[in-house]
Amino acid sequence: MFLSNPSLATTETYSPGLTREYVAETYGVPLDDVAKLGSAENPLGPSPLAAEAVALALQQLDIYPSWTAEPVRRKIAATYGVEPEQVICGAGETEIISWIIRTFVEPGGKLLMHEPAFPIYHLFAEAEGRVPEFVPMGPGFDFCLDDFVARISADIRLVMLTRPHSPTGLMLADDDIRIETRRIIAAALKASNVEGAELRLRDGLKASEESLVYQVLILLAERGCEDYGK
Repeated sequence: MFLSNPSLATTETYSPGLTREYVAETYGVPLDDVAKLGSAENPLGPSPLAAEAVALALQQLDIYPSWTAEPVRRKIAATYGVEPEQVICGAGETEIISWIIRTFVEPGGKLLMHEPAFPIYHLFAEAEGRVPEFVPMGPGFDFCLDDFVARISADIRLVMLTRPHSPTGLMLADDDIRIETRRIIAAALKASNVEGAELRLRDGLKASEESLVYQVLILLAERGCEDYGK
């Protein structure tokens, strides 16, 4: 079959989680007893405050909302102590994942992830002509972080280190995320032959301000600056 985009010539598709109704009927479980935690569905139902906000919004369906979602970005920023410019809103996490891949990985560029991983990572990458690289998890789905960091090279444009990990649901602690982010930055700078690859916080940054958000921004910024200098 002819495709204008050869990258779409794949037999693999994303399979969403089973519906509550299917699980209840297939396994003889009462519908109210089905909790799809793997799909991040709240078994307790929606927040009453969220339901109230949706009801109020129905009165303005004929009006375009803020196209940058500025009101909700301000609320999120105030809640988590970041700037509104650091908050991105999309139509679900998968849309934002696609933005990240397209922004930081050029066509033909590589991105690194564990195996197994959330299928959307590699499906979106391949559909956009990017190349996923995989690091197998160990027995018991160990993260094998030494092996993961060792795979960093100059042609790895994006690293997918997620918490909780999908599909296992395993968690990395905050301190582990900080440590691995620093190791990934160091490996990326070394692989790219960037001078001053030793890690250091920006002048004047206090230890109490060393947030995960800041470290992830360093990771993106360091590679971005290296690319810009080419």
